Amino acid sequence: MKEQFINTYSQYSDDIFRYLLFRVYDRDIAIELAQEAFTRTWKSIAGGKDIENIRAFVYKVAYHLAIDLSRKKKETSLDAMTEAGFGVSDSRNINY
Repeated sequence: MKEQFINTYSQYSDDIFRYLLFRVYDRDIAIELAQEAFTRTWKSIAGGKDIENIRAFVYKVAYHLAIDLSRKKKETSLDAMTEAGFGVSDSRNINY
């Protein structure tokens, strides 16, 4: 299984990086997420998980990492806006 993982990394690491770069628009973050995707894949394999399609598995892990990052950014942005004094207003009081 180790050899299959190494072959997968060699064959798809650039593709995973480009996929993540398209999702996050930041080269450094895409590199980190790609590394994390392969690290988590290896941990799953080492933990005894039976993976039929390792390429699809790595993409799925990468997808979820990008989604998690997006969620964290949204939470941070909302918190920062609230702290800066922005709040939800009652739209019924707006005159057009």
